[in-house]
Amino acid sequence: MICNKIFKYKIYISVLLILLSVFYVPSPYHVNYYAEPSYFIYFKINFFILFINIYFTNKLILVEKILYAALISCIVLIVVGYLLEKFLGYTYGYDTNWDELKSPELLDNALFFLISNFIGMGFIAFWLKYKKPIY
Repeated sequence: MICNKIFKYKIYISVLLILLSVFYVPSPYHVNYYAEPSYFIYFKINFFILFINIYFTNKLILVEKILYAALISCIVLIVVGYLLEKFLGYTYGYDTNWDELKSPELLDNALFFLISNFIGMGFIAFWLKYKKPIY
């Protein structure tokens, strides 16, 4: 019963988690100069959102769902993190003292989480569209 409710509202849950992470998780581009960005938190957020979106499909077994969500999360976070940092650095420039982006932190968060999660969801949806069921 609750699984049907989650399946019905999985896009709302995904958008809610993305919005919460935009406002409450620090950006990978605006951390303390001596602190390291929390990449594992970004991975967990992206993995959980992707896993929610592929959990209810019958084309994959559970191990494949976990493996593909983790693999796509890693690839998307690396690619989007690098490309977005280069784009924002070109657009807004860097601070000369701390080598941080001059762009607003909320913009960095919104672009990072929205682009990484929606590219991951789009890739999984496109891939599952052409994958044959296992049984």
